[in-house]
Amino acid sequence: MFRAARSVRGARAGRAELRCAYCHDARARLEAACACGTLLHPDCRAELTRCPTLGCGRSLPPRPVSAAGAVRAAGASLATALVEAAVALLVSAAGALLLGAMAVGILRTF
Repeated sequence: MFRAARSVRGARAGRAELRCAYCHDARARLEAACACGTLLHPDCRAELTRCPTLGCGRSLPPRPVSAAGAVRAAGASLATALVEAAVALLVSAAGALLLGAMAVGILRTF
C-alpha cells in the first residue's frame, strides 16, 4: 500500500505545473512573494497584502517600485494635468468668445 501511494505522488509531481497561488493561472512569469515560497504573478501580488496560501497568512513585504512603474505613475499624473489644462483653456476660450459675441450684440443695439 505504501508503494501505491508513492507512485501516485510521483505521477502528480511529474505532471504538475507551477501556478499562481492567487489566480491559479499557469502563465510563465511567476515570482516568489512570501517566505513560504508562494508563487504569484506580479499583477496578482499587487492586489494582495497577505499571503494567499492556506495556513500561511503572513503579511507580504511591500514591493519595491520599479523605475518603469515610477515613470508610468508620473506620466499618468502629467497626462491628467495636461488634459485638465486643455479643458480649462477650451472653457475659457469658449467663454471669451461668448462674451465677445455678447459685447458685439450689445454694441449693435446702440
